[in-house]
Amino acid sequence: MPLSRSRKLESKDALWYEEERHANQRRNTLLFDSPGWFYCDPDSFYRAMFPEGFLQMVDGSKDGKPNAIVIEDTGEEREYTDKAGKVRTKRLIRRYTVHDDLELLEELRDRSIAQNTFMFLSPISYYGKSRDHRNARYLHAFMIDLDYVGGRELKNLLHQMERGVIPHANYLVSSGTGLHVVYLLEEPIPLMTRYVAGLQAIKAALTDRVWNAHTSDSDPDKKQHQGIYQGFRMVGTPTKLNGDIGNPKLKQPYVVEAFSHDATPPATISYLLSFIPNLRKMEGMSDLEAASEIARASRRRTPLKDAKELWPDWYESRIVKGEPRRGFLFPRSAYEHCLDVITSQVSVSHRYWCIFYLAVMANKCGVSYEELEEDAYGLLKRFDDLSVDPSNRFTERDVAAALEAYEGGSASGKARRYTKEFCERHAAVSWGENAGVRKNPPDKRLPLPDSLKVARLTRDLNQQRAGTNWWDNGNREGAPTKAMQVWRVAYENPSLSHSAIARKAGVSRPTVIKWLKPGWQGEYLLAVDERRLAERRSRAYDERPRKVVVEQARQIQEQYADDRKGLEEKVIRHVVAWPWKSFAEVAVFMGLSGPDEVERIINENRDLYNQTLLGISERFEGSDLDFMGKV
Repeated sequence: MPLSRSRKLESKDALWYEEERHANQRRNTLLFDSPGWFYCDPDSFYRAMFPEGFLQMVDGSKDGKPNAIVIEDTGEEREYTDKAGKVRTKRLIRRYTVHDDLELLEELRDRSIAQNTFMFLSPISYYGKSRDHRNARYLHAFMIDLDYVGGRELKNLLHQMERGVIPHANYLVSSGTGLHVVYLLEEPIPLMTRYVAGLQAIKAALTDRVWNAHTSDSDPDKKQHQGIYQGFRMVGTPTKLNGDIGNPKLKQPYVVEAFSHDATPPATISYLLSFIPNLRKMEGMSDLEAASEIARASRRRTPLKDAKELWPDWYESRIVKGEPRRGFLFPRSAYEHCLDVITSQVSVSHRYWCIFYLAVMANKCGVSYEELEEDAYGLLKRFDDLSVDPSNRFTERDVAAALEAYEGGSASGKARRYTKEFCERHAAVSWGENAGVRKNPPDKRLPLPDSLKVARLTRDLNQQRAGTNWWDNGNREGAPTKAMQVWRVAYENPSLSHSAIARKAGVSRPTVIKWLKPGWQGEYLLAVDERRLAERRSRAYDERPRKVVVEQARQIQEQYADDRKGLEEKVIRHVVAWPWKSFAEVAVFMGLSGPDEVERIINENRDLYNQTLLGISERFEGSDLDFMGKV
C-alpha cells in the first residue's frame, strides 16, 4: 500500500507545493528562452550518455558489455526485525536492468507516471544486476545536484558558464525542486580502483566550484557533496511536486525535464581540471593519467619498506603474522562533542549524513550500539521538524540506514576508515579546532610563558615524588638524544655511509640525514662539553662532605626554632628554586624528619606554593637562590 503520512495535509504543505510548482515553471521557462539551450527528450538524453552499441544487447548474449541499472522507489513499506529484535519498516525498492536498446526506459517512465513512483539512474554502467560500487564499470558523466536555484541563481549559473567562470555544462536537468548540472564525458572512464579516488576528488572539487553563493540561495557551507555513484531522478519521470509517492493525483504530472547545449562538446578531465586551481597543474595529462595521479595523491600511502622501518610493531602483527586490522579508541568526549555539533549545526539537506557521522564516531569511541540507537532516534523529531517540504520527511527508515555506518563494532569495520574531513564535508558541519577538546575561554587562559612554567614545574614535582630526574639520560636541556646517537657514531666512524651509521646507531636512515647537516661536528663537540660540565657540577655537589649539609640543616633549625610558619615558607621556596631535588634531599637539607614532612608542608600551604610557582610573590624572588649560592 502507499506510504502513509503521519500527519494530515496542513496549509503550509499546500502553500509549499504551490510555491515550488511556480518556481519549477519559471526555471523551465527561463531555460526555454535562453539562447543556445534546447529541450531534450529523455531518449536523446540517455542515448548521448550510453551510445548505441556500448551496453549489453537485450538478447542476453555474453558480449562482455555492461548495462545500466534503474532503481524504483515504490513508496510501499515492509516490516522487518533488526539485530536488536525491534520491528522496523523499510521502503520497498525495485531494480531494473537496462540494455542497449533503452526500450525499457520508456516503459518505466509510463509506469512511474501512472503510479507516481520515483525512478533513479546513475551515470554509470555496471557488470551484473547489482548496483554495487564493486560492479561499477564505467563513469559516463559527472552530475552535480544543485539545490535552492531560483530565477536569479539560474541566470547567474548561465552567466558564469558563458564567461568561463565555471565549466560549461552539456545538459541542465530540472528535477522539480533543484537542478542537475551534467558534464558528459568524451570517453567513459573505467572505474578501476586506481582511478576511483581521483574521480571522487574531481567531483568534490567541481561541486565546490559550481555550487557557490551566486548559483544557489543556500549557505555555501551547507552544499551537498555526493559521490560519483550517486543516482539521480530519471529524466521523464515524476518529481516530488506531484504529492505523496505512490498516490497519483495529477492528470498532468510534473516530470523531470532536460535541456541541452548543443554547441558544447563532451568534456574531458583536462578541461574540467582547468577550472580547479589546486588541480590545474594536471591539466595537460590524459584523463586516465590525471585520475590516477589525483587518486595517488589522495591516498598518500607509505611504501611497505618504509612502513616496516617506521612502525615495526604494526609490520610484525599485520604483515608477518597476518593479524586482522585493529583500531584505537578515541575518548568518549569526542562522541559527545560530535552529538553536540550535529544537533546544533544540522541542515535539511544533510540530516542523513549527520546521523551517519554520529554512527562513525560511536564506533571510533567504543560507544555501544544501543546507546547510539537511543541518541539517534532521539534526534528524529528535531531533524524532521527542520523541513516544511511534505515530501521531504525524515523518518525512522532514514535513521536506520544511517546507523549502518556503525558496522563492525568498536574501532573496527568500515567506520574507522571514514575520516573527519569526509564526514564533515558530507554532513556540512564544523567540528572545531581540536577533536573532543573544549578549550578554556581566552579570558581564562594563562599567558603562554606562565602556562609553560606551570607545566614544567608540575613535571618536576611529579619527578620529585617518584624520586627520579627526568634528565637522567643526559637530555636535561632538551637536546634530542637521537642526535647524540647519530653524532657519536658519525664522529667516531667518519668513513661510514648514512645507511651504515643508521644500522650502527639503531635509528632510521632519514634520522641520520636529518641530524648530519653541515656544521654538525661543532654542535656535537659543544654538546659533549656541556654534558661534561654538567657532570662535574653534579659530582661536586654529590661529593660535598656530609658534615656541611648537616651543619646547614642545624643552622636552619635554630634560625626557625620559634617560627614554624617561616620554616614552611623556607621549604616551599627551596622546593620551587630547586625543582630537580627529590623530597628526601630537601628533607636532609632542611633538617626535617623525611620526604613525607616535605610533602605535608606543600599540601598544607598549597596557595603559597602555587603563588611561588607562578612568580607572583615578589618578596620571595631570588632570596632562596642567593642563599643557596653561599652554601
